[in-house]
Amino acid sequence: MQQITLQEYLENHIATSKEIQQSCQLTARQVLFQIKKMGNRVIRIANGKSPRYALSVSAFEVGNAINLWEVDSLGNNIAIATLHPLAIGGFL
Repeated sequence: MQQITLQEYLENHIATSKEIQQSCQLTARQVLFQIKKMGNRVIRIANGKSPRYALSVSAFEVGNAINLWEVDSLGNNIAIATLHPLAIGGFL
């Protein structure tokens, strides 16, 4: 059976470290090292004791983080949220 990479796995799943370990045949330490190595392309989703991880992708030619702005009554721009397009589809 061919070993799947972390990136290949996250292109199709949102998963906990344990799920990634089992699917990619990696240790917990290897998973964390690879997630860190991928930088801001991997989004950590807090979920109690077991955070989940998702792969973000570039969209709309603006990168993998899309800032949403609001204009207040004085005409000032205020950042209100950041959207992350996900490899599996949708946004976080």
